[in-house]
Amino acid sequence: MNKPNLEDKKFKQTINMIPEENLPINFNLHWHKFVEIISFPEAKGSAHPVIAVNQNNYTLSSGDVLLIWPGEPHEVISNPEKQLLGFQFPIYLFNEIPDFAPYLNMLRTYRHVQAAEEPALSQTLISYLRHMKQIHSSDTPFPTVEMVICLYEMFMELSRYVETKVSPMADRALEKIDLACRYIQENCTSGDISLDTVAGYIGFSPCYFSRLFKQTTHYSFVDYLNLQRVKQAQTLLNDSSLNVTEISYQAGFKSISTFNRVFRQCRGCSPSEYRKYYSEDHR
Repeated sequence: MNKPNLEDKKFKQTINMIPEENLPINFNLHWHKFVEIISFPEAKGSAHPVIAVNQNNYTLSSGDVLLIWPGEPHEVISNPEKQLLGFQFPIYLFNEIPDFAPYLNMLRTYRHVQAAEEPALSQTLISYLRHMKQIHSSDTPFPTVEMVICLYEMFMELSRYVETKVSPMADRALEKIDLACRYIQENCTSGDISLDTVAGYIGFSPCYFSRLFKQTTHYSFVDYLNLQRVKQAQTLLNDSSLNVTEISYQAGFKSISTFNRVFRQCRGCSPSEYRKYYSEDHR
């Protein structure tokens, strides 16, 4: 297997659309840090496009949808009649919505929606993707907002469907992780919150909870807790006159150095830079 290239794109909008005429006939092995959806809305010829993901080939039929997650090597092997429609967007659109966290692991295992096997689901997903394309090409005053809403609605439908396929035991574990995510979100500013505390709250041992939480959300407990604290800090930086040190403690961090480091990791800038940029954008 050839080494895949990193495709480090910068989008002008939160959701990048690749219309049928722009999705290439073939494209070399690559990977990227964003989610990609490739769909085959309607066949207008006899050719079947082929996409490879993680060394597995997927032959698409009319109505099929393929999900490609961040870090997964993939390539367009064949798209001879250029009928594929693509969308790309950052994973943080899901990561920052706690409701999605318990479903991410299940969604990552559900890649190829085949119209022949799941016609109702396929039709629903294709309708959302067509609507996103229509929004992208329209003169609506809030195209990005409408596309993000449409994307969320689409993945809500997909998550509900995938949830019906899990075993009752896995479903109960999913409910527990959802409860844990909400508990972390509501109590993240407390300096006393810990992995042991949350594990005890949902009735799991710390070791089992730590493993299941990472498997389900793709975050370690500490990383997820820090993300929620950064979100709290953003609100304080936007809406208050507190200094950065005071904000760090109110958001749940125990030291200003940890706050600055974690905030930069999550947002790509320091808290002071974020506050400066925000104030300049709202003059």
